[in-house]
Amino acid sequence: MKNIPELFREELKPGERLVWTGRPRQGLMLRPSDWFFIPFSLLWAGLAVFLEYLAFTRGISAVWGLLGIPFILLGLYLVFGRFFVDQKRRAKAYYAITNERIIILSGLFNQEIKTLEIKNLQEINTTRSSGGWGTITFGPAHPLDWFYYGSSFMEIGRYQLSPAFDNIEAVKTVYLIVKRLQP
Repeated sequence: MKNIPELFREELKPGERLVWTGRPRQGLMLRPSDWFFIPFSLLWAGLAVFLEYLAFTRGISAVWGLLGIPFILLGLYLVFGRFFVDQKRRAKAYYAITNERIIILSGLFNQEIKTLEIKNLQEINTTRSSGGWGTITFGPAHPLDWFYYGSSFMEIGRYQLSPAFDNIEAVKTVYLIVKRLQP
């Protein structure tokens, strides 16, 4: 596998140089939204299994039993799958700051490249934990961003998250690098 700076070489314009590269925190992790999603997912999955059980033990039509299967599958995704999707998404994410731009390489199945001109950044927001890890959001922050980061639900809806360096180490240092590069 290439090292992180090598991944960005073909993205650089002539005269542009890398100032910082990084990745999000790796492995399985809990997010603030899990205070909501864990009880909700257990309730959803439990209810779906219970209703499926009733459909088959009470002699209700097989069609109703089959209609419950997608709800059980969604429940399993909510309980277990979303953690692995988030982990896989972060495993494929790479971040860079050049002397001119922010570059984000990401994507679960296909590589997506997002670039932002540093001179055009209107708003930069950070959230920090006590360990120095945190997220830098480039653009307007919605009050519920903390709830949606790490969730794949926003990709199917109208709400779009601003580009971000999600769960990076030494977030304050990286934030100061961006601020120093701004005109």
